[in-house]
Amino acid sequence: MMANEITTNLRVQLANGSLLSDFNPGRIQINQTGQGKFESVRLIATSETSVALTGITTPCVAIFYNLDATNYVEYDTVTAPTEYLGKLFPSGIPNILTLNTTRTTIYFKANTAACNVQIVVLEL
Repeated sequence: MMANEITTNLRVQLANGSLLSDFNPGRIQINQTGQGKFESVRLIATSETSVALTGITTPCVAIFYNLDATNYVEYDTVTAPTEYLGKLFPSGIPNILTLNTTRTTIYFKANTAACNVQIVVLEL
């Protein structure tokens, strides 16, 4: 097995008048001990939609991207939360996060109309 199988390059810049920021940790790499991956585009309803991360047992790096140009989508790792953990803006910045390795289902809920969401989860 090699090392540093998962790589990301992240940079977020802000330039709004005199409000400036440049977050640039550069290239980040982590090891993947297994070889699992879940990848799918799912239609997310306005009622909670569960997505089981089939084919992987220890989820780690997750990427969620809302493909809809109009409506947002919320998500969490628990069903029916009081407030959802994350929000995917219409055609906005993909959300990249590290999941607790025991979370093998993600719960999504679209606002106003159903949306397609691209989901990629890499196993640890």
